Amino acid sequence: MGKQYGSDVIVDYLTQLGIEYVAFNPGATFRGIHDSLIRRQDTGGPRIIECLHEEIAVAIAHGYAKATGKPMAVFTHNVVGLMHASMAIFNAWCDRVPMLVLGGRGPWIPPAGARG
Repeated sequence: MGKQYGSDVIVDYLTQLGIEYVAFNPGATFRGIHDSLIRRQDTGGPRIIECLHEEIAVAIAHGYAKATGKPMAVFTHNVVGLMHASMAIFNAWCDRVPMLVLGGRGPWIPPAGARG
């Protein structure tokens, strides 16, 4: 097996949990996980549902859980993405539907000598 990244471990874990779909608005705050999801598409990893907004991604996960009874994962961007998704997350909570919401990282300035 070649080099494995932390994002590969997260995608493997999602697969072990039985997560079939991940909805998100693509962007740089979780690009590693996006890459890992793409690499796992042919080996049974979660399928990608690209969305134009975080609130839509959460609403899709809400509907999926209502229709199937199974949780779906959603990736949100740091700070603003989570704020955009917050009302849809609240609606899902009120409706008591399961979902996994993961947030991306914010701006990061690597320490001197570190690689990002």
